[in-house]
Order: sequence, then structure tokens, then C-alpha cells
Amino acid sequence: MARLSLCSPARGICITSHVLFEFRLCVCTEVPPENGPKDDLLIEGCAEFSNMLKSKSFIANRRIYGEKCGLDVKFLVLINAVQAFVDIEILRAPACGLNLNLYAKTSGFSDVIRLYQGIAEAGCRMSSVVAVEIHSYLDLRMEGTLKDDGGVSQKLLSCVWEDSFDSCYHGMVEKVVNLDEATMVSVKITWRTVD
Repeated sequence: MARLSLCSPARGICITSHVLFEFRLCVCTEVPPENGPKDDLLIEGCAEFSNMLKSKSFIANRRIYGEKCGLDVKFLVLINAVQAFVDIEILRAPACGLNLNLYAKTSGFSDVIRLYQGIAEAGCRMSSVVAVEIHSYLDLRMEGTLKDDGGVSQKLLSCVWEDSFDSCYHGMVEKVVNLDEATMVSVKITWRTVD
């Protein structure tokens, strides 16, 4: 089964008893032709799912259709949710850079949401938005290894950080995390209600 990860920016829209998906998915080629497009549009459109009236949060699977193909999506519908704005800044990192993965779990569901995957260097910033049920929690997990410059025979160090944050209507939590002696990361979570 193919899995496609969605990258930020993403947004949430509050609609009573409906789910609205706005989507544009492109296939990026590593070596695009000089005169051709850099991306090949795979699917684009908007889909609305109704009959979402339930008293508890749930996960659903649906198919959305575009002009060229269909795409199966898995989504989470949260009842009484707030938005967690997750802002990450790399304060200090090894000179060669860091392979960084940032994951989240929300509201007690076991499905993992990938917030970031890629190379990070000092000064790099990334932001994501995750919905969280009120009176629940957001779990974050950060994994980092030294960037392999190809042919480097040194053993790559691996660092992992995990924490859980209780949701609230408004507020901010900020932490400075030392992944290892050479890597320092600022984690800031700002809680806001959905307008």
C-alpha cells in the first residue's frame, strides 16, 4: 500500500456535521526537464463528506476523486477540539547538519502524524498545526541523527526526545530541548480555539 505524507502548511476548517477537503497533490521529479514543469499534477479538487454526526471523536476512511485518479484518505474527526500550533527552531546543531524527524499523536489516538522529515541546520524553523481534543493531550516525538555526508565512516549518533502536552483553550508552552551536546532545539506550542 502506498503512503503519501502531507507537508505543511495544512489548515483546519470548522464546519458543523461536514468534513471539507481541499487538495492539490503533485508528483515532484528530482531532475525535471529544462523546459518542462517541475511538478506533475496528480489530483486536485475539493470534496465534502456529510453525515459526520457523532458524539465521540473518530477516524474515517474515504475516497476523493480528481480528473486523473482517485485517492483514498484517512482522517480524524475531533469533537470539541483546539488547535496546537507547534513551532520548532534549531538553536544549535552540528556543522554537518541533522537528519530530523518530528512526529505527533493526538487525543489518545495511536495513529502517527509526521510533522517534519528532512535535513535541519542551526537557524532552521518549522511550523505545523495539529487539532487536539480539549481535556486531552498532544504527544510529540523528535528523532535526530547526524547528516551522513557520504563516505563518512564515523558512527552516526542517534537522539530521541518525547513529551506530552495537556491541551487548553488558550496559552503557550515553551521548552528548550538538548538532543545531545551539540544539538539544542526550541519547542513552542501555542493553544488556540478554532474560530
